[in-house]
Amino acid sequence: LCIDKDFLLAIEILKDLIKTCPKDPHVASILGRVYLQMGNVKSALLAFRHAENVIENPAASALAHFNR
Repeated sequence: LCIDKDFLLAIEILKDLIKTCPKDPHVASILGRVYLQMGNVKSALLAFRHAENVIENPAASALAHFNR
Protein backbone atom coordinates (compact mmCIF):
# COMPACT_ATOMS: atom_id res chain seq x y z
CA LEU A 1 0.00 0.00 0.00
CA CYS A 2 2.81 2.41 0.84
CA ILE A 3 4.52 1.68 -2.46
CA ASP A 4 1.33 2.47 -4.37
CA LYS A 5 1.13 5.84 -2.61
CA ASP A 6 4.73 6.55 -3.63
CA PHE A 7 3.93 5.74 -7.26
CA LEU A 8 0.81 7.88 -7.19
CA LEU A 9 2.75 10.78 -5.69
CA ALA A 10 5.48 10.36 -8.33
CA ILE A 11 2.85 10.39 -11.09
CA GLU A 12 1.26 13.53 -9.69
CA ILE A 13 4.63 15.32 -9.51
CA LEU A 14 5.66 14.19 -13.00
CA LYS A 15 2.34 15.31 -14.51
CA ASP A 16 2.85 18.73 -12.92
CA LEU A 17 6.36 18.84 -14.38
CA ILE A 18 5.03 17.98 -17.83
CA LYS A 19 2.64 20.94 -17.57
CA THR A 20 5.58 23.16 -16.61
CA CYS A 21 8.04 21.71 -19.15
CA PRO A 22 5.94 20.12 -21.92
CA LYS A 23 8.88 19.93 -24.33
CA ASP A 24 11.13 17.93 -21.98
CA PRO A 25 11.07 14.31 -23.19
CA HIS A 26 12.91 13.06 -20.11
CA VAL A 27 10.01 13.89 -17.79
CA ALA A 28 7.52 12.03 -20.01
CA SER A 29 9.90 9.08 -20.27
CA ILE A 30 10.25 8.86 -16.49
CA LEU A 31 6.46 9.04 -16.17
CA GLY A 32 6.21 6.12 -18.58
CA ARG A 33 8.65 4.10 -16.52
CA VAL A 34 6.68 4.77 -13.33
CA TYR A 35 3.53 3.59 -15.07
CA LEU A 36 5.37 0.42 -16.14
CA GLN A 37 6.45 -0.21 -12.56
CA MET A 38 2.78 -0.05 -11.59
CA GLY A 39 1.82 -2.43 -14.40
CA ASN A 40 -0.12 0.24 -16.31
CA VAL A 41 1.15 -0.46 -19.81
CA LYS A 42 -1.48 1.63 -21.61
CA SER A 43 -0.55 4.82 -19.73
CA ALA A 44 3.14 4.02 -20.08
CA LEU A 45 2.80 3.82 -23.86
CA LEU A 46 0.99 7.16 -23.94
CA ALA A 47 3.76 8.77 -21.89
CA PHE A 48 6.45 7.24 -24.12
CA ARG A 49 4.64 8.51 -27.23
CA HIS A 50 4.53 11.99 -25.73
CA ALA A 51 8.27 11.79 -25.09
CA GLU A 52 8.90 10.70 -28.67
CA ASN A 53 6.74 13.50 -30.05
CA VAL A 54 8.77 16.19 -28.31
CA ILE A 55 12.22 14.77 -29.15
CA GLU A 56 13.70 16.85 -31.95
CA ASN A 57 15.35 13.93 -33.76
CA PRO A 58 13.87 10.65 -32.49
CA ALA A 59 15.89 8.52 -34.92
CA ALA A 60 19.14 9.74 -33.36
CA SER A 61 17.92 9.83 -29.77
CA ALA A 62 18.98 7.21 -27.26
CA LEU A 63 15.98 8.16 -25.13
CA ALA A 64 13.56 7.33 -27.94
CA HIS A 65 15.37 4.02 -28.45
CA PHE A 66 15.12 3.05 -24.76
CA ASN A 67 11.41 3.89 -24.65
CA ARG A 68 10.60 1.23 -27.25
